[in-house]
Amino acid sequence: MSDDRVALVLARECFSMAERDFGERLEKCDNYLRGVQSDPYAPDGMRDEMKNIMERSKQNWCALPVNAMCQTLAVDGYRRGRGESSDVGDRAAGDSLTDTEEWATWKRSDMDAKQSLVYRPAIAFGQGFTVVDRDYHGRPQIRVLSALHTAMIFEDVLCDDNALFALTITRRPVVEGGELVSLGRAYGWDRYFRYEFAFDDGELFRVVERVEHGGNGHNPVTRFYSQMDSEGRVQGIVEPLIPWQDSLNQTLFNMLAAQSEGAFRTIVGTGIITPSIKDNNGNPVMDEFGNERKAPVRINPSSPLITASPQARITALQPTDLSGFIEAARMHVQHFSAITQVPPNFLLGQMANLSADALDAAEKSFRRRIGELKRLLGQSWARTFRVSRVVETGATEDDDSWEHGETVWRDFEDTAMSSRVDSLTKLATLGVPNKALWAMVPGVTGPQLDKWAQLAQDQEPFNTLDTDSAAWLMSGSSAPRESREFADEPRADAVLS
Repeated sequence: MSDDRVALVLARECFSMAERDFGERLEKCDNYLRGVQSDPYAPDGMRDEMKNIMERSKQNWCALPVNAMCQTLAVDGYRRGRGESSDVGDRAAGDSLTDTEEWATWKRSDMDAKQSLVYRPAIAFGQGFTVVDRDYHGRPQIRVLSALHTAMIFEDVLCDDNALFALTITRRPVVEGGELVSLGRAYGWDRYFRYEFAFDDGELFRVVERVEHGGNGHNPVTRFYSQMDSEGRVQGIVEPLIPWQDSLNQTLFNMLAAQSEGAFRTIVGTGIITPSIKDNNGNPVMDEFGNERKAPVRINPSSPLITASPQARITALQPTDLSGFIEAARMHVQHFSAITQVPPNFLLGQMANLSADALDAAEKSFRRRIGELKRLLGQSWARTFRVSRVVETGATEDDDSWEHGETVWRDFEDTAMSSRVDSLTKLATLGVPNKALWAMVPGVTGPQLDKWAQLAQDQEPFNTLDTDSAAWLMSGSSAPRESREFADEPRADAVLS
């Protein structure tokens, strides 16, 4: 079977997988993430006022944990580990976080800004995708693929990160009046070629173009997943939140409806006699039964109700107590914190009289979740960096640094600088090298670490000099005292002569 025919078979299988996942769960998850949610239950014949209240009761909480986790994820550099020497002095390539071909590809692809486009779908839907492609100059670049319309096929989905085939759908076919106006477009990648496909509404695929992508046996598409079970199934954080979100919306709708009904007291009156309706001549107006028509009772919250009838009885209905709804909403927020591992102080704002140890305990579960995400996503970024290097250098065999690469994440801990410096000083007294402690300084970035390493290397000759000599070199003054004394003595060859 030719390569094109194999690619067509795999492309149709990926297309079916992407369509099934989107129709069964991803479309609903995407709607809830964007705030397009199901209506709460309400009785038939609802007034327009209640319909407006129903729309206002839909509060989108599904995006909160996604945003909270994305804000703590940022790649600051890539360390190869063992490898050939770098251009900066005689340091090993693995010592630099930014002076590598991989990081140049990262910067060229604007991934400092675009990396969140990978984290959000990976956290929300369970997986995100990137592909290493070539730009117009033939250099590798990293592009983000749609998580809703991309599928991959693996030989072993649990242990293999090099997919047999990957497909992303970029455009759907357009049909107007029963006629096909334009074909759909999709792109696929195997381990050697990139394919462009065209398809109609009947899923009839044909290959438009096939070119080598330069991966040399490595599929350039990488999957980023946040949670996977032993069957290879991935799940994001939004899907288990959908029942909770519906329950919260129902509670809020019931509370707002009761609040609206109780905002203006309902007046009930019986036996009220109102004046007759008169015509222009002052005669009473009769109805079809020959009875005088009475003027309706007009009442508003700012005017009193007065009647001359002694048989009249006027009462007001008591509004519904909202404390039960408020307690139910508070319980929902606590359940939300348990489901998402987001600390309750992030949601409730109850920060009064909390010690540092209490805050640390409240955020411990959240930090563990972020640590797990960094391990999973960091492994995928390491593969993306490795493939970008293969595409750029054309290597056919993996070098020694292939399995030693490490993704370096930015530290977002809000620890006070004085406290952190004190801790680092104590580590230095235990024998930890100073350069190893630089990365633990709060807020330091990869370029800063490389700059510090270069400055430290430039200062190394001065560290080997004695104090007087180093001061002389730095000040640019005359020679040290010892040098002047030797200069005043006659030279050995002059004495011998």
